[in-house]
Amino acid sequence: MAWIGVPIDLVAHGTALTAAVLFCPFFYLLRVRAQRRLSTTQITEARYRAELEAAHAQIDTLTGLLPICAACKSIRHEDGSWSQFEDYIAGHSDVEFTHSFCDVCMTELYAEHVHT
Repeated sequence: MAWIGVPIDLVAHGTALTAAVLFCPFFYLLRVRAQRRLSTTQITEARYRAELEAAHAQIDTLTGLLPICAACKSIRHEDGSWSQFEDYIAGHSDVEFTHSFCDVCMTELYAEHVHT
């Protein structure tokens, strides 16, 4: 069988080959764009994972029972010694304390200096 002297099979294959040559760059570009998006997503995910791990490393948690004096609020260590609350917390975390007076204590302790 022939169509203007060219076998039909060759026309069918020629059309497929022409379509492949014409659309191959298009599909290649789509694939490259998809890979770039995937790569960007993976980079972003890795960055978020690193930030999460860094934040998790900064979290210090005290767990369990903490023996504290009912009167002076000192903390008892495992060896039986006692230390001030602030010293214990500062020694077991990255917390630094600063001191001030609440309104009630200021009024009770230094009523003459309180301006109402």
